[in-house]
Amino acid sequence: MNMLDFTYSGIFLNSTEDDRGGPMREMLTLTMNHIVGSHLLDGTSTTKFLTCISKSVDENEYYLVGQIIAMSLVHGGPAPHCFADHFFNVIVHGTESVKPTTEDLPVGSAVKEDLLKLRNVNVEEANSVISGTLENLLELTGIWKHIQSEDDKENVIRDTIKWYLFGRTKTAVDQFKNGLSTLGVLAAIQEYPFVFKPSFCYEAVPLTAATFAVSEKVVITRSENESNAYNVESRVLAHWADFLQDVEESESQLTLAQLLMFSTGCCEFVFGLQLGVQFRHEKEANEMHSKFPKANTCAGILSLPVVHNTYDEFKNAMEFGLANAKGFSYA
Repeated sequence: MNMLDFTYSGIFLNSTEDDRGGPMREMLTLTMNHIVGSHLLDGTSTTKFLTCISKSVDENEYYLVGQIIAMSLVHGGPAPHCFADHFFNVIVHGTESVKPTTEDLPVGSAVKEDLLKLRNVNVEEANSVISGTLENLLELTGIWKHIQSEDDKENVIRDTIKWYLFGRTKTAVDQFKNGLSTLGVLAAIQEYPFVFKPSFCYEAVPLTAATFAVSEKVVITRSENESNAYNVESRVLAHWADFLQDVEESESQLTLAQLLMFSTGCCEFVFGLQLGVQFRHEKEANEMHSKFPKANTCAGILSLPVVHNTYDEFKNAMEFGLANAKGFSYA
């Protein structure tokens, strides 16, 4: 799918006071997932750099990637969390600030294999390696030189890595930075890099069952204490706690990110996002209580079913409801 398919649908900026951003969060989440897995980024899921595809440059797609990320950060959507530290440092300080190594090159790339081969030979053999598959590349980049010492060899390796990651992709990086300038985001990143780095680079802060406990992120609304409804809710909350634990421990077909996505339209707790947990005491149009969960993604509210007496019934209904409610969530 072309990045242009995601431009200016209006859903990014036009959430109303009533919907409080649910449709926008879901659209931004889907778009960010597409960006992270697209051909415009290269590398592992936690160490990505930009590619440099001429067609994508001509169509200004790297600019769109930067612009969408900026819009997502400003309007309460998810962050990419996938870029390599070196790439983020280039965005903040420029290419002179980084010293990438062969470990930063894409796994399986020919240039990585050639440079590792060059590193593992002595000075006498180095020129033979260069005169093979590396020669045309080094002449193209202006890096080629006759190797006379270990320092010469290491300089060629260092300069080639830097060119491959940032020199050949300079146009794409410049487009990306121009896109990030949308809404003043690039200026804010460069002024407060430590604040923004966790949004761009991978940081192992997984969702856990404890994340969904009562806190500044999760608010549980209860009925009046000692009422019949309150007693029912206590049973439901016991099931809810067991369910969260099962999901965290992979004893369920779901993930906690899917649960949060169902409830809020976003798969992470972005700044300012709060999840409200309520209970489905009201009857449906058929005068029956629903067996399944319901979510208002606009308000970030998850309503739990109250009809299940056993945990297995509750778990099965939650799994079925969340797995079969695609998009804005109602099971």
